[in-house]
Amino acid sequence: MYTKRIAFSGGDVRELQAVFDGIPGVVSVQAGNILLPETENGTEIHGVELVYNPKKMDLSTLMDILFTVVNPYSPDGQGQAIGAAFRPGVWYMDAEDKPQLEFYMNFLANRGRQEQCRRCFAKALPMTDFQPLQLEQQHYYRSHPIQDTFIDITQLRRCLNY
Repeated sequence: MYTKRIAFSGGDVRELQAVFDGIPGVVSVQAGNILLPETENGTEIHGVELVYNPKKMDLSTLMDILFTVVNPYSPDGQGQAIGAAFRPGVWYMDAEDKPQLEFYMNFLANRGRQEQCRRCFAKALPMTDFQPLQLEQQHYYRSHPIQDTFIDITQLRRCLNY
């Protein structure tokens, strides 16, 4: 099966993992740290890495889902996950994804009436490496289903019909 990898950030990784877990066409979701190149001081961003089948789920739909639950106009995360490590972004492995991601980010930056445009902090950048969290930290909401979340995952799934 042909698959692609992409990573998303912008909030609590456990919540983001729960959002993308079980979406048709998404093969696997891992919570972890996106390592940035040395040009950005070698810092890391908390995020999730998706392995998906592009024949069953397209990148644009995945980004629609991401930016339904993550505010691209907030510079440093949302909910309880605030700080530079939680900034919103898309991190790609395949250079062929770059034009589509840039187009989408341009759409985010310019949507709405001109006088209401806000600064979009979400970025689409190449990913150098991804370090998954330990196994016991993966899929937190499967073992803790009654935990409060900033993202209403049940309502999101109803809207997406899955």
